[in-house]
Amino acid sequence: MFKIKNFAYGFLTGCIIIGALWFTIGRINLPEIKQALNRVNGDYEVVQRDYDEVRIDADGFAGDISEVGGTARNINNRSRSIGERFAVVDGNIRHIAAEVDKVEEWNRQSIKINGRLGRISREFRDLSKKSGIQN
Repeated sequence: MFKIKNFAYGFLTGCIIIGALWFTIGRINLPEIKQALNRVNGDYEVVQRDYDEVRIDADGFAGDISEVGGTARNINNRSRSIGERFAVVDGNIRHIAAEVDKVEEWNRQSIKINGRLGRISREFRDLSKKSGIQN
């Protein structure tokens, strides 16, 4: 039967053999591994800087978007105010148009009256001439 003691010795022997192989063979690649690690660290720093720039840009975009939203609200408020003022002006224009219609009617009536007065005046002149001739 397999004993725990034999397993422990086998495991310890395997660890020693693997450690020795790594020490002799794996150390050859150690400078390359360090170079690769340095490259990865450099790439990570570049990515971190790019991320920081993107975050700053995103914050700027968020500020711009909120400013655009504020401007849109201001435009909406102004358009509402202009619409209300236009309604008042429109009411005033309708009132003025009604008054102009009244003045036009008064002008028509005064033209008719002036025409009648002109005829009456001509008739008086004609009568005056006739009466002057008979006197």
